[in-house]
Amino acid sequence: MKLSLDTAPAVTVLRYPGGQLRMMRWQGSNDTGYLASVSDHQRVPVASIVQAMHSLRQQGFTSVVTGAIAATHVHDFVKAGFVEQERLVLLRRGSARPPLVGQDRRNSTSRVRARDLSRVLAIDRLCFEPFWQLDIAGLHEALAATARYRFRIMRIGATTTGYVICGFTGTNGFIQRLAVHPNAQQTGIGTSLIMDAIKWMYRRGVTTMYVNTHSANVHALALYDRLGFDQTNESLCVMGRELIDL
Repeated sequence: MKLSLDTAPAVTVLRYPGGQLRMMRWQGSNDTGYLASVSDHQRVPVASIVQAMHSLRQQGFTSVVTGAIAATHVHDFVKAGFVEQERLVLLRRGSARPPLVGQDRRNSTSRVRARDLSRVLAIDRLCFEPFWQLDIAGLHEALAATARYRFRIMRIGATTTGYVICGFTGTNGFIQRLAVHPNAQQTGIGTSLIMDAIKWMYRRGVTTMYVNTHSANVHALALYDRLGFDQTNESLCVMGRELIDL
């Protein structure tokens, strides 16, 4: 399913052999740019990172933050002057664990339509600190991060109470975003949303699924543990730096 968003972000893509760097505005900020690394290689060319920074500077941004960067890429960004801002826990669910059964039919998910987006973003703002909140451009970027995606919501009556974005590229799947309205948490909605994502990816040949969260988010860690995700020894970093000194 492809969702047509009214406002697509202006994304600049810098390609290099084996990967790309995606640049855009960070969550509606006029000063901060966003740089996402998409690569299956062990290294990201430092020269490409520097080129991306200059591109963002030319667009008027004075600072930049990255998406969640794999440990294998952190050194390259450090060499380009980035410093760690946040560290995330990486969890993995392998193919040896089939989809769970027993999803509550009362908590079945629904397809997202354009009219649902304002409610989705309102829930997101309630669930995350300002730095992590998605705007419409950030939502679009989450949907574009994998070759195929699934975007589902949960409703109680006519009220949207939560949403999940998952996707996969090749045989690797990812839980990109999960949010449940604070008033509806601890009611099984998060479980149903994640189970829906697991089943969808499993049926499409995904063998390994990943999700990341803050190490202090004990409720999320407990949820993913119950659903078969194991904490890995790897971590992901969100990094940043100023651009005014380029």
